[in-house]
Amino acid sequence: MKRSTLSRRSPLKRKTRMRPRRATPRRSGRVRDREYLEVVRGMPCCLRVLGECNGDVQAHHAGKRPMGRKADDDTAVPLCSWHHEAVHSVWGTAAARPWMDRAIEQTRIWVRARLGRAA
Repeated sequence: MKRSTLSRRSPLKRKTRMRPRRATPRRSGRVRDREYLEVVRGMPCCLRVLGECNGDVQAHHAGKRPMGRKADDDTAVPLCSWHHEAVHSVWGTAAARPWMDRAIEQTRIWVRARLGRAA
């Protein structure tokens, strides 16, 4: 392939200014509360009325997640490992949203009463 004889008189200019990289990464603005999660893990499973619950309870972060990040800890609800797996694999987020919102509010009320915090 033959190259063209045309050449630039001046170099191409950048259209946008490049921002310098941060020396330290930004923190996620996520609210973390270890005490809250410990109390949630001590509660019974929210879906125990549906049956097939086992004893080990995990904190499921059911809140809204901005851009793929984990939700705040105060949106955690207690689920046994069987139901936790079912929520992640089977249920769609839109179908479970009304139930999850109610479960989050009930869990917040119960945990804050247990920790002695104002609602």
